[in-house]
Amino acid sequence: TSRLMTLVAIATCCLLLIGVQSAFAKRTQYIQVKQAFLKAEPKSWKKTIAKLSYKDQVEELEEQDDWVKVIANGKTGYLHESALSSRQIVESKAELSPYADESDVVLAGKGFSPDVEKEYKKQHPDSRQAYSKLDQLESYYRNKSISVESFLQKGNLKPGVEG
Repeated sequence: TSRLMTLVAIATCCLLLIGVQSAFAKRTQYIQVKQAFLKAEPKSWKKTIAKLSYKDQVEELEEQDDWVKVIANGKTGYLHESALSSRQIVESKAELSPYADESDVVLAGKGFSPDVEKEYKKQHPDSRQAYSKLDQLESYYRNKSISVESFLQKGNLKPGVEG
């Protein structure tokens, strides 16, 4: 029985050590914004210790309200939780830049992406004519040699008239 008690005590100590170790384990996080500012204290107006960039890796130490205490490039400070992602950010073949271009912003604002538009066209074949007109109008915009007057005339638009 004393041998059994010793084994139970050793097993309990091992489990406690594993629990303590995991409680202090650092968790890797990634910067998910264009630029993040590592702060000396968990307030946005406090001193900036370092500037971090999209996809940079940091080690999380602890959470404090909306702020996370991290180690980044050997410096310890605070980042707002909105700047962090627990998923590693990997550049895909389709991703040329971490930033949206102008057309992506416009489409996102309207709730459309090229994939959503393509799917919508499949589900609504009657919309193809409207899309072809839109594509035609967009081509005028892209062609800088076409004057505003020509654009208005081809679109049967009258300058200065709203509605």
